[in-house]
Amino acid sequence: MAQRDNGVFVDETFEPEFAQLWSKLFNGHVIKMHENVQPIIYETITGIKSIIDEIYKSGPVVLDVGDDDQSFELTLFPRDGVLAFGIFDITGARLLQRKIQRQKDAIEIIDHAHPGALFQIKRDANSLMSLDFASPRLPEIMQIPNLTVDEFIQSMARETREKLYDAFRINNGENEIIVDGSLLEPYRRYWTIRASILNEEKDGTTLFLGVLENNTEKMSQLEQIRYTSSFLKSITQNVPIGIAVSNLDKKQYLYVDQEFCRITGHKEEDFLVGGFHFLREKILLHNKESLFANLDEIREYYSTKPSNTPPIKINVTIRTFAGDERSLLITVRPLGERSAEGKFDTFVHLLEDMTDRIRFENQRRKDEVLLVQSNKMAELGEMASCIAHEINNPLSIMSHLMENIESRHKDDEFKLLFQTLDRISKIVKSLTGFARDAGEAGPSDQPIPLSSIIEDTMLLCQNRLLNRNIDFKASGDLEACPHINETLLSQVFLNLINNSYDALETQPNSRWMKLEAKVKGNALSIIFSDSGLAPNIEVMQGWFEPFTTSKPKGKGTGLGLSICQNLLRAAGGAIRPLNTKHTSFQISLPLWKKPEPQ
Repeated sequence: MAQRDNGVFVDETFEPEFAQLWSKLFNGHVIKMHENVQPIIYETITGIKSIIDEIYKSGPVVLDVGDDDQSFELTLFPRDGVLAFGIFDITGARLLQRKIQRQKDAIEIIDHAHPGALFQIKRDANSLMSLDFASPRLPEIMQIPNLTVDEFIQSMARETREKLYDAFRINNGENEIIVDGSLLEPYRRYWTIRASILNEEKDGTTLFLGVLENNTEKMSQLEQIRYTSSFLKSITQNVPIGIAVSNLDKKQYLYVDQEFCRITGHKEEDFLVGGFHFLREKILLHNKESLFANLDEIREYYSTKPSNTPPIKINVTIRTFAGDERSLLITVRPLGERSAEGKFDTFVHLLEDMTDRIRFENQRRKDEVLLVQSNKMAELGEMASCIAHEINNPLSIMSHLMENIESRHKDDEFKLLFQTLDRISKIVKSLTGFARDAGEAGPSDQPIPLSSIIEDTMLLCQNRLLNRNIDFKASGDLEACPHINETLLSQVFLNLINNSYDALETQPNSRWMKLEAKVKGNALSIIFSDSGLAPNIEVMQGWFEPFTTSKPKGKGTGLGLSICQNLLRAAGGAIRPLNTKHTSFQISLPLWKKPEPQ
């Protein structure tokens, strides 16, 4: 084109592409050779006249011309005194540029609104990566002053850094990339990087948009939860209390610990699957309906009470998987928050096995009764000793008087009278010996034959046996000397005779008692039996438990055989029931040995 005084004319030929771009730039105007295009140029491009004048003085100029729909790059330069035009359509490039800018603007907006730090990574077809955008909020998010991206990457452990690179380099269309890591020095920080594909180009370029989150507080809380969980687990494993969590509304178990299963003997899945129905049908023995009624009442009770109300305790009896009966104490209290109706649905159950404690408490009560009974017997022994002493004095006086009378009058009746007085004296002597504290005295220094001990015992009960026509016979090695305090053995015989007497008193058939002694090596075996029919051996073994008796209520204390067993054990002996037709017991005692000289 050439500039003349009266305008700008098209003087040279032009390419068809130029004509097309000219038409687009100047609103459909078709350019022609030798045409004066000055009016349309001056009308379309503001200030073009001064620009053209400046071109001849200073050199080429490039102008961006167009609107929102189309953009052109117009190049003007002088060539041999002629003004040359070049038109380039940059609409596509400008749109791409605007798209990229809008994308960056959007990322920046999201970055300020997001709690993490955003970044954008580009991966080309050769898997080379570049960081297109990195949030300036990285130091703020990680709470590390002046932290740069390079410093952040270099502070990672080598394994973590390689894992992060591989996640982007090898990614083949995965929906999400997640990489966790930590910074330990000089700051202790935990982080998580999440990224996903933002765009995939035809040339193989892939854009990733990701976010860096600071998980330090979350990880600290998680560590605290883990510590608390481990601490609570350690407590529950070392405290003999079973723990379960249930929903009382649905009557289901939500959690059952190992101790709960150990106490009941059943598996965790039995409770979680079977719920309260399993508890009712397979475990509980007594008061099933009242227990579940109590659970419903508990839920109603806590609906009107604060959550810190003291827990409710329920005593139950169960049968374990092994078939044992156990006494349990269940402590129930609410857990969590109230429902929309104002009631607690979730409750915690603390299960404590009270079987051994109850058994110990019952034994303690029995021991207390036994102690009271022993005190009574001790008092009775002291009374018997005093009474025997008081009776013995008049007997001595009567004996001397009778001796004086006998010296003057010889008569057989006096002989019978002396025998009666001697018998009374022996009974008093036996009663006095029975009242002594033989527990500390030990065996006598001289051997006492078994026959003598039996004779002293029979003085105290022979009349009772004769009155009921009960025959008593002793046989065997009766001259053997057992190594035991004679009073203790006499008490054992007396207890056995009294028990047999109570059993035979109303028996219509023949009534008898037998005592058979036999020496076996260094031991003496004594079998005591009566004509009563023996129950099974298990029942007889139960008679040795304190306060266990087969006698009618009010007639026996259930302590006789238990006392006999304790007395014989103290002397190194034993007593046991025999599995025979008639009620029989075997007593084993060591034989008396002459003490060696000091």
